[in-house]
Amino acid sequence: RGGVEQIIARHVRARGGERINVVANYDNFDVRDALSTEFMARVAKLEERYYASSRRYTSSAFRRVRLGREMGVRELSADQLFDAFDTDGNGVLSLLEMRRGMRYYFGRKLTQAESQRIAADQGGVVYRETFPQVLEHLLKDV
Repeated sequence: RGGVEQIIARHVRARGGERINVVANYDNFDVRDALSTEFMARVAKLEERYYASSRRYTSSAFRRVRLGREMGVRELSADQLFDAFDTDGNGVLSLLEMRRGMRYYFGRKLTQAESQRIAADQGGVVYRETFPQVLEHLLKDV
């Protein structure tokens, strides 16, 4: 009995603390956009604590793309993520690039209040130097 983490922890303890190899089948799996960031954070926590390796499987091409994108975000540095958001390559992020990046990489839309705050605090653009703080603020409640 217990949640997923408790079950995995029991298996790891039963193996003398040796991490386990995991193959996860994501066929017929769905998570709401609003919960996907939290879900991926929990998966990352399990991987860090208990997994020697992990592989994901799904037969759906769409799900493979989405899953790969969501799992890959946490492996990007702030600079790499900034570059991914900066679609025009001009070295600053417009509100449009922030909206698109947040939707694509984190599955969430910027609210009007968040957009207005970026416009007021950042002059309508986000610079590489301030991107980590802006992103942290946007994701703090996710």
